[in-house]
Amino acid sequence: VRAAVRVPKAVVVLAGALAAIAIYAACPEGARITRLRAALLFAWNPTIITEFAGEGHNDALMVLCVIVGLCWIVRRRTVAGAVAMAAGVLAKYLPLLFMVPVLVYLWRTRQSRARFWRGIATAVMVSGALAALLYAPFWAGPDTLNGVRIASQRAFGPGTSGMLAWGRPWVLPVHSATVL
Repeated sequence: VRAAVRVPKAVVVLAGALAAIAIYAACPEGARITRLRAALLFAWNPTIITEFAGEGHNDALMVLCVIVGLCWIVRRRTVAGAVAMAAGVLAKYLPLLFMVPVLVYLWRTRQSRARFWRGIATAVMVSGALAALLYAPFWAGPDTLNGVRIASQRAFGPGTSGMLAWGRPWVLPVHSATVL
């Protein structure tokens, strides 16, 4: 039991430390104080310490992948950056929000259309292979996606949305609820 608690937390703390190092590496070369300040502001942020080290959230892996991915994309390593961003999406879906801005950046800084599309196609294929490889041990056929199907149905459970839906008629009069 101790190992089951400590190993994931150790992985998350390591990912948080590597994210701070990646932030240091991502800053401009000439401004050493700025680089150090940026890394320390990230590493000593109370939220980062609490969420990553204290609670062991997998957000640290996502943040690490996003920082490394953006750093590589800015340095014109498109495929490696996109695959790193895809790895972040595999940890949590939130990096999908970066997809459109990153594609716009890549399009605006492209060297040629053919190279842009070749890089995107390669990144999609490698990211798909990475996802298949990482999720293969958990695949149980189409039933694997039942949780996603159930979660996408319109229903209110015992969470925050269910409590708000249950309490709404008492807080808001019926006629104002129809306006909302």
